[in-house]
Amino acid sequence: WPDRRCRARCRALDPASVTTAQRALSRLRYLQGPADGVVTPALAAAVTAFQRDHNLPQTGLLDPATLAQLTPNAN
Repeated sequence: WPDRRCRARCRALDPASVTTAQRALSRLRYLQGPADGVVTPALAAAVTAFQRDHNLPQTGLLDPATLAQLTPNAN
């Protein structure tokens, strides 16, 4: 990870939220690989691409706005 703050914030997410996001990103063809709850550089790149395509700030982080767009029916 190029940014320690990013790494710290990503690690603060619970694995279930990460897994849900990974599944959504895989379903939308942004991410390949297992939905295992592990934050990786590939996940950050997929999140950034999703954010770009959905006019969200491109942080690469699974922030509340990104999670809401990825999982609109989760509530």
